[in-house]
Amino acid sequence: MPWTRAVNDEWLDLWCVFMSAFFGETIERYRNNIDAAVVTMIERGMAMNATAYKRVELLRTSMWRDMARLFESYDALLCPTCAITAPPVHETDDDYVSTLTDGRFKGLDMTCPFNMLPQLPALSLPVGLAADELPVGLQIVGRRFGDEHVLSHGAALEARLIATGITPTRLPPP
Repeated sequence: MPWTRAVNDEWLDLWCVFMSAFFGETIERYRNNIDAAVVTMIERGMAMNATAYKRVELLRTSMWRDMARLFESYDALLCPTCAITAPPVHETDDDYVSTLTDGRFKGLDMTCPFNMLPQLPALSLPVGLAADELPVGLQIVGRRFGDEHVLSHGAALEARLIATGITPTRLPPP
């Protein structure tokens, strides 16, 4: 899908516009009480012009069309919630954003494409531990209006995991 490299930046732009629309009027009054990263996001959203925002909307439309075609053949998409297990507490998502030497995007979050597409219901389910003994999540994404199917897939998988002794509070060793 041609849009995969642009998703993180475009999603961030949408989130920044959302933040500026809801909190932009109060930024000067509460700036000192707001996390610096949130202030940066609000200011980025306030600085975005209509043309840039429309480009994000066009990307979302392209993404939606690609996903709609995918769900003509499949009931659900199963993928990791994150590209790695939990990062150290002193690191942030930004520590994992880069372009690899082969041109592919390297990022932490695997949920961004689906956060941008509210038509697609999605959930994340803890499914075990990786070799580094940190938790791993499975993301289940379904068809438009398929919320019940996504929840059913999640419940069935969760029941199977519980039957084998895996629960969010009792994960098996890697």
